[in-house]
Amino acid sequence: MNEDYKNRQIIPRWYPFDYACRLGEISSGLEIRPYVWTPLSYKEKQVQWQTNKDLSSALDFVGSALMANDFENVEAVEASGLILTEEAKISNLARKLASRFLRQPEPEPSFDLSIKRGHIKKIAILKKQVRAYPYNAISWADMAFHYVVLGQYDKADQCISIALNLSSENRFIIRAAARHSLHMDDPERALFILRQSDVIEHDPWLIASEISISEAFHKRSKHIKFAEQMLFASDISPKNLSELFGTIATLEVKNGALKRAKKLFRNALTDPNENTVAQAEWIAPQIGLSIELSQNVEASFEADARRCFRAEDYKRSLEFTLKWLRYQPFSARPAVHATYVAAVCLNDHLECLRIVEREAKELMHKDFSLKNNYIVSLASLDRVEEAEKLLLTIDVSKLSEKHQATYCATKGLVRFRGREYDAGRRLYGEAIQKFRDLEEERGIALATYFWIREESRIKNDVKKMIPKVIQLAKKLNIHELFQVERFLA
Repeated sequence: MNEDYKNRQIIPRWYPFDYACRLGEISSGLEIRPYVWTPLSYKEKQVQWQTNKDLSSALDFVGSALMANDFENVEAVEASGLILTEEAKISNLARKLASRFLRQPEPEPSFDLSIKRGHIKKIAILKKQVRAYPYNAISWADMAFHYVVLGQYDKADQCISIALNLSSENRFIIRAAARHSLHMDDPERALFILRQSDVIEHDPWLIASEISISEAFHKRSKHIKFAEQMLFASDISPKNLSELFGTIATLEVKNGALKRAKKLFRNALTDPNENTVAQAEWIAPQIGLSIELSQNVEASFEADARRCFRAEDYKRSLEFTLKWLRYQPFSARPAVHATYVAAVCLNDHLECLRIVEREAKELMHKDFSLKNNYIVSLASLDRVEEAEKLLLTIDVSKLSEKHQATYCATKGLVRFRGREYDAGRRLYGEAIQKFRDLEEERGIALATYFWIREESRIKNDVKKMIPKVIQLAKKLNIHELFQVERFLA
């Protein structure tokens, strides 16, 4: 029911441009000379500004200067000034762009990107903007994000493709396009976008993304050597190296070099972003990592959710997980975790249904684990007919072997609730055997736990079944299953 307990990587986050600015992904002091990695289009846009001195060329030029971290460019400062003097003619995004370049304070985003009407409104604004300034890649990328949240994937794909064509050497655009490809279940495309970039070998954010995605999908990265060389570069700030340190540290854990992994994680946490902190929280119990932060890290909802989960404070974990879901509303991972905490840890199946129906309905149609959690809660509330209908929508032949075992266990639960007890026992037995064949002890523990629950409901003796669950739960640190003893008849 909870899918990320084995292989979390520092996959790039995706959010609108103003969020990326706020979180330090854009102008965070990357000490690389602009001419080393800035594409020719930046120089061309500077020439266009020098020639035209109009609002359109100013927007294009300032956007490129911002992405190049070229804050000393006096002509870009002049162009930013023009943008801000044309307040009646520009969008809020354009105003933020110029303010960010001039480093003026701006309203802070709420980190809640879950309100659908907000995305519809943003798309309308961005459509007007790209009609006026069709070469603004950032607007196209932001529009793709809002379309993805609304589940309009074809339109999102068109927008992100345009953004990438307009600015294929722009870190923000590259990471957005790669994350979009992952969301569309195309990791090969994500890696192609990263690897074809001429700037990847000079940008730690992009190298970290390429290695993390490669590891997540069991591909071989060609950039590990570059990453190792870049880690201790004196001219790159800790903020810009945070994800790269965390990525290489995670790789060292896989290789069994735990001492070095801990050292690298300490470097990663010198000035981290929330994604790196979340990775550290995820891996901490595996390697005995002590996490100490010297400053507050914005939007660290996933990390807080994991920390509370480990402390068995499941209510607070759920609160933070819902914030994480609203921060990354197109991602199934927080939705899966939230429904797991609600259904398994808190035994609150109504809350599990509410989370899916109000916050993650579009995601349920794309993600088996989320749909499975929803079916489990429907069945647990004796809404058997609805659970049966949803089971029929799953193409079992397209599931992985592990998911097929999970499906089998969930079907067993539905049979129990439909009073087909012998069929339910047979299905649970088959599921546990499938998990055993796959050496998936966590799956065995969860399937046995729910089987015990169902036998207990019909007053059968479950005393002999409980020790196995307790043994596995202790071995795997699945604290939420310790409550199995309440099912003693």
